[in-house]
Amino acid sequence: MAGSLHYLKKRGHTWYFQRAVPRDLRQKLGRDQIVETLRTRDVSEAMSRRTERAAHWEAVFSQLRGSLRPDASVSPREVYQDTIGYLRSADVDVEAANANRSPDDEQFTEYDLLQDRLLTEAGDQHGLDEEGRPLAMSPVQQARWDALQDYRRERRGKPLQAESRYGLKITEARDRYLARASLDGDEQTIRQHRTTLSRLAEFLSDKPLQAVTKADVGRFMGALETLDPKWGKSPSDSERSFEEIRQRYSGTGRQLSDATDLRPVSSSILR
Repeated sequence: MAGSLHYLKKRGHTWYFQRAVPRDLRQKLGRDQIVETLRTRDVSEAMSRRTERAAHWEAVFSQLRGSLRPDASVSPREVYQDTIGYLRSADVDVEAANANRSPDDEQFTEYDLLQDRLLTEAGDQHGLDEEGRPLAMSPVQQARWDALQDYRRERRGKPLQAESRYGLKITEARDRYLARASLDGDEQTIRQHRTTLSRLAEFLSDKPLQAVTKADVGRFMGALETLDPKWGKSPSDSERSFEEIRQRYSGTGRQLSDATDLRPVSSSILR
């Protein structure tokens, strides 16, 4: 972003900082746009001041979101997705525009400022080690950090490392699938699918859906094949843990029935 005119608008001879307010904050902030004079006619100076104002307003937006959704109510997945989504939409540079600058001519990108502010926040809350690094981060701070590091990797053409940890969890995918299935499915089938998917989530510790492999589903289906095909048809089974179901229905397993077979269900939620 440092080499582009993103967030910059020229009026007459003066450069202005301009960016849209995120939709979820417009009512809280009372406006749709941020427009501020940068008090300069020089485009290079405007770019430098633009970076500072962008970081300032991102901090304001974070604080406003904190007042709307206290930290405890925001999931790390939401924070990761919001953070990396913002970085992508704003096309934030991770390198300063002038790669050949001298050590005395230090330049900071918006990315640098966002990262430094996060480290300062975590250090203030959790203390610093001997090298000046935060001793710990809250789950939400860790999600922001992971998003920043993944975005850097993405800009450098490298694979993301943390994305799968912040994807949709099995139980969340289950709820979405069942909401669709309830529109045209019969009550007994939906109840059985809910029980099956809930036990899958339990079997795999409710891992993010992106991290679920065919081998994971295969292991779970192999466990189901040891059970009586009648399992899951009783309303009481939805309240039983997977271990309780194993104890109750084990030893009489046969080929899975169409109603119990996970394959059509898993193909719907795993795609």
